[in-house]
Amino acid sequence: MIVDSSISLAGFRRFDQLGPAAPKRAEEYWPKRHEHAATFNAESSMASSALSDFATLAAGWDGYDAEPISHDAIANARAALPLFISQLPFPEIVPEQSGTITLEWSTAKGGASLEIGSARFAFLLRPKVGNTIAIDGPVTTWPIVDLRALIAVYLYPRLNPVSLAISDITF
Repeated sequence: MIVDSSISLAGFRRFDQLGPAAPKRAEEYWPKRHEHAATFNAESSMASSALSDFATLAAGWDGYDAEPISHDAIANARAALPLFISQLPFPEIVPEQSGTITLEWSTAKGGASLEIGSARFAFLLRPKVGNTIAIDGPVTTWPIVDLRALIAVYLYPRLNPVSLAISDITF
């Protein structure tokens, strides 16, 4: 689902497919996350610990009627997290009442969230300038590279951001 029907991702390409005007590697555009290995390892350890803790949440863990976090949602979040943190700052990792897990990024440029369930995902990008982008679908087909690139372009731009043509999305 896309909130603004004039925006889609079919023509959306990875950085290495953008041509000679684009950075030669994604690392030239995105912040280098591995420059401080100790910090990166500590953040990775905290993220892993948080996901493990979510597995212990029983029904009603929020004091109301929250569902336990599903083991499949935890496994899907564990699989997704390294793909995002390899190029983006660590997200906030939040358990949801519905038994899902949300990864959240927030900057002065806007916010993004990726809710991960046992079988489906929902992505929402809310830039301060521009249209909201919402994408959902089965976790088996989620476009990790595209989601990561959307977050990077909208929330973590450098002085010379890459211009991307966004045209149509297909699952």
